[in-house]
Amino acid sequence: MTRSDDREVRPPRQRDQGSGSVLAIMCVACVAALLSVLLGAAGVLLTHRRAVAAAELAALAGAEVAVGRVAGSICEAADRVASSAGAVVDRCDVDGLVVTVTATVGSGALRTSGTARAGPPHSP
Repeated sequence: MTRSDDREVRPPRQRDQGSGSVLAIMCVACVAALLSVLLGAAGVLLTHRRAVAAAELAALAGAEVAVGRVAGSICEAADRVASSAGAVVDRCDVDGLVVTVTATVGSGALRTSGTARAGPPHSP
């Protein structure tokens, strides 16, 4: 079938050839974008969990010094334990025998903090 300008006119079915490939590529691109967002969120969550764990360990180390089980400085003990967990102590507060530590883990966009408190049972 030809027109007056000698171009071939294709039936509608032949004009759609290749559209499945484009659709498949778009689906793969959407899945890749979704996976990158999910992996980023998982990275932030894991970094936050590491920060909380480091803060908990540091607070427990500080509380051990506060109650007299271990000799040394309370916040120095907390800092030493946090450093061994790959964290930096941002804040160390001592209220009697209760130690509250805020620790930060990560760098750049994946930098998160966690706070923990430790002391004897039934302390305020």
